[in-house]
Amino acid sequence: MGKAINSIEIEASPEKVFDFAVSDKMFDLTKEWVEGKLTSDGPVGLGSTVHFSGVKFDKGGEWNAVVTEFTKDKSMTMSLKGANRRSNDQTNYYVFEPTSKGTKLTITMDYKVNRLLDVLFVHRMIDKENMGMLEKLKKTLES
Repeated sequence: MGKAINSIEIEASPEKVFDFAVSDKMFDLTKEWVEGKLTSDGPVGLGSTVHFSGVKFDKGGEWNAVVTEFTKDKSMTMSLKGANRRSNDQTNYYVFEPTSKGTKLTITMDYKVNRLLDVLFVHRMIDKENMGMLEKLKKTLES
């Protein structure tokens, strides 16, 4: 099992950051790494489903995700199940905390890997991609 934790402070309200993070706009920030598509109707909430397809280092990987915890403007948890042999199960936790300047967004990913040697490689890739996405989110919401 591996774990990656990434945080960034964004000069925007938790409501604004949360609303963006649970919208289709978020997929634009991750499309170089993973493509996502909402597969359930309505706004994202408890029980919503998403299909992800890997684009970069996990090319060919696919995941079916379900929102298992949802507290508006505060947190969201997604359980991702690998949809083929190239993808592993993981759980993603998103926490939106108010700060004096706006919002601290923390993403924690707990993931399974098939081989011990993959742990370091996968962690570096996830860490790099998560920070890149968080920086894009910050730039988008602060401009």
